[in-house]
Amino acid sequence: MKKKMIAITLCTSLLAGSIVLTSCESGDKTSETTKGTTLEETEETTEEETEEETEDTSEETTEETTEETTEETEATETTEATSREFVDCDIDINDVKVIEAVSQLYDYNEEFEDLFYNEDNKGYINMCFGCITDFTVDSPDEALIALYSVQKLFKCKDALNEFVYTETQFDGYEYYYCFDQVKDGIPVSLGMAKIITDSDGNTTGFISSYVPIHISTETTLTLDDALQEIEDYYEIYNTELVIWTLDNKQVLTWHIDYAASDDNLPYSAYVDANTGEVVDCYCNLVY
Repeated sequence: MKKKMIAITLCTSLLAGSIVLTSCESGDKTSETTKGTTLEETEETTEEETEEETEDTSEETTEETTEETTEETEATETTEATSREFVDCDIDINDVKVIEAVSQLYDYNEEFEDLFYNEDNKGYINMCFGCITDFTVDSPDEALIALYSVQKLFKCKDALNEFVYTETQFDGYEYYYCFDQVKDGIPVSLGMAKIITDSDGNTTGFISSYVPIHISTETTLTLDDALQEIEDYYEIYNTELVIWTLDNKQVLTWHIDYAASDDNLPYSAYVDANTGEVVDCYCNLVY
């Protein structure tokens, strides 16, 4: 009887040990599976976070680069503006407000009807009557700064260097500070601008026929070669390089004023400074 009890007890112990062993082995496998799954999820999460961080970093870098480029451009424009020296002027150009849109001119005019302007078919403001600055103009230099302050309204990028002062006119009521347009120092035909003020120097408007120039100012044809294209002259009065603009064309030309040999009348001719073609010729006689 005792032997049977011992045998039963032994079997029970062995069976229990087997169950425990099986349970432990199963636990180890589950643990390994869990560890494997967790590792894979961790790797995927890390990759996703890395990609997101890379995208964020890329976007931040792009934004910073764009901002830096914009700042550099603005700094360059400011440097160009401040590099110009003005002798007869009490205005600090760094303090001058550059008008971005014509609507900003209403800040200088008390009543809505005090401001009138005309826009051509290209979107240029070619005529404006009303106050256009918050400072007075009493000299050509100050008039040029006033022109610079509204240059964006007629699509000009560098009024300080694209206009040269010619004269001041007075009609008994208003002053007209007149400027001719140039490109690399070469006159642009028909290109001009005027700043208008009252007798106290308050700006009352501007007029512009500015033409954005997109051609080179390099020439391959000499003046002597250009003169060969004018066959009927006997006297030359004046010659100069001029950018001829008419009928939506832009041509670098030799402008030649001369007297014709057949009728002794004054003529002007424009000869292409690169091809020799006479692009325009007319009599200057006024009847």
